[in-house]
Amino acid sequence: MKNFIITAFLSIYAITAAAQVVVVGDNFIYSQGVNLFSKGSIDLNDADSRIYLREEAQLIQNDNVSNAGDGFISIFQEGTADQYNYNYWSAPVGDVATASGNEGFSMTQIYYPTGILTGTAADDENYFNRTITAENANFLNYNARDGVSDDGTATNPLEIASRWIYNYDSAGNAIPGNAYSGWNYLGGSGFVNAGYGFSMKGVSGTNGIAVNPNLREYQNGQIGQRYDFRGRPNNGNITVGVADDEVSLVGNPYPSALDLKQFLFENSTVRYGVGSDPAEVATVDDTKLDPSILFWQSNASGSHMLTAYEGGYGIYSPDGYDVTAPGSGIFATEGNYVPAAFYSYDNSGNPITNTSPGLASPVGATLRYAPVGQGFMIRRNASGFTAPNGTYFPPTANLTAGTALPSGANGEDQIVFTNTQRDFVRESGGNSLMLRGSGNGGAQNSAYANQSPKFRMNVIINDTYTRQLLLTFRDNLSLNYDSAVDARVPGLLDTDIFVNVEGGAFSIAGQKYDEDMGIPLGLLVDQNASSDATFNFSVVEQINFTPNNIYIYDTIDDVYYNITRSSQGIQLPSGHASMDRFEIRFKDTSNTLSNDTIDELGFTVFQNNRKQNLTVFNPELQNVSNISLYDLSGRLIFNEKPSTAQTEYTFNTATLSSALYIVKVTTKANKEAAIKISIAN
Repeated sequence: MKNFIITAFLSIYAITAAAQVVVVGDNFIYSQGVNLFSKGSIDLNDADSRIYLREEAQLIQNDNVSNAGDGFISIFQEGTADQYNYNYWSAPVGDVATASGNEGFSMTQIYYPTGILTGTAADDENYFNRTITAENANFLNYNARDGVSDDGTATNPLEIASRWIYNYDSAGNAIPGNAYSGWNYLGGSGFVNAGYGFSMKGVSGTNGIAVNPNLREYQNGQIGQRYDFRGRPNNGNITVGVADDEVSLVGNPYPSALDLKQFLFENSTVRYGVGSDPAEVATVDDTKLDPSILFWQSNASGSHMLTAYEGGYGIYSPDGYDVTAPGSGIFATEGNYVPAAFYSYDNSGNPITNTSPGLASPVGATLRYAPVGQGFMIRRNASGFTAPNGTYFPPTANLTAGTALPSGANGEDQIVFTNTQRDFVRESGGNSLMLRGSGNGGAQNSAYANQSPKFRMNVIINDTYTRQLLLTFRDNLSLNYDSAVDARVPGLLDTDIFVNVEGGAFSIAGQKYDEDMGIPLGLLVDQNASSDATFNFSVVEQINFTPNNIYIYDTIDDVYYNITRSSQGIQLPSGHASMDRFEIRFKDTSNTLSNDTIDELGFTVFQNNRKQNLTVFNPELQNVSNISLYDLSGRLIFNEKPSTAQTEYTFNTATLSSALYIVKVTTKANKEAAIKISIAN
């Protein structure tokens, strides 16, 4: 990787024995779209000394040394332009109140860029990228709920609603009257120690300046609010902590991208050379935190009421720490990411309900790098927990003892951010993305060559929200818990589905592939539900993984649902709780009717027990001569002869007994297909 010092406009730097880079007086260094690298410390000698990072330019330092001086760097990041939704932030800069070091971040260090001119220059995005002037954001009083965007001038400033600025104290030291649970109110005068994060809602409107057209939000017409972080650049070792059975809101503390896989790796004890291939196999002995990262995602709600929020946590797993060669330090895979469970997706992975730009397609997501300013949650499941239906889930394996660090206090043997976790990765490159509350929030594709064999399955629950499950396969994985591969569901819902790994609820699970294997699924239905719950299964992505078929198998009814080529639905009653009734399988061993022939002819059959009807989908508009229903003894229940070709045929099943039945479809070309279904009335 090449590192550049760009000296556009008037800029002065010097190399001395005390520091690698010194900016003296009212001079500056300007970097446009490239990496500014310093082996040693940075001294912004005077209050007027500056470093400007523009067009995704980043600053990386090599040594664990303290930066110094009264000057500042300026670096941009965009957040949602929706005033109702939260972003999780972590500042890349700190205060300059002391002589040197990482001094933490004050909200008053949030600025917004100014300098928009009239005429052609105003339409020149490169001109706006070169803007070095800025104004302080205005923090509204607590009673004001809605932040408002600036217009790029001092006349109409950026107004941030201080009411929504919180951090999360995993020690439980919330200020009485100012917080709920571990959330601690900060407001516009708040201060956050380096490495920790804070929540802040976006603003209404936008100044309309597409500053970096390479970012995906601009390509999609989604222009977020621009924030200018100004302060001393953070550098070197930065310590955070999380208490047992708690979470901490932390984040990328540097003015560069953060390698999440390296961050989790360095906070674990890992042994290599366990197994038949020492070059590729790694075993985790202990960790300081659950080996996964949680990202907050939400949809535009149009309200500040908590009950109106549509949101949840997506999760990143590093997919193990296997290396490409002994001692290379190069990981074999990028990791895996699944989005939050609050959208319904179609079979292409796109949101069905799209009232706002929302999540991008989850297909191909890895999200290995956290960009500048990205806040996220870390957690420690040390004692296990009990699900709403009373099912107990064991603690995360290999955890060391955790120590809470209230509000960012330092401590020994804690979770550490280091310079070795930093890398120059642009958001526009596809593997680093600011997860905003709305208007953005998916994760982009990375090279398939750097991903394990895997498939993603979307399960749309009650036509309301989607739980995505990801299964990954390698020969060095087991059927049991694999540390840093399997990732526990981030917040189990009353009605939900998960991969059952040793009795735990997981949304990402690794296995050693066997065609004859069965992977158990847990399905829960709210005991207070007024009607049956619907689970609609579909495979939305396969990477380097091509079995002939993927099934959902009902071990009680002995029914196989082929979800490889079409979605399939299952209904379960209120209060249902099973840990192994349903399995993922790759071979139909029942020697009875399956839906293979239905799929081959282009039909899909769906029994909706909640609505008590049977639907035969005919998307190819084939000419159908007969649709028949039989019980297992061969008795004809009904025989319909459609007069015209339709995309779907629906039949009422309310009067039928709960049992297994056979649906038979015959075309006018004398082709027949049959499938077994389960009716529950």
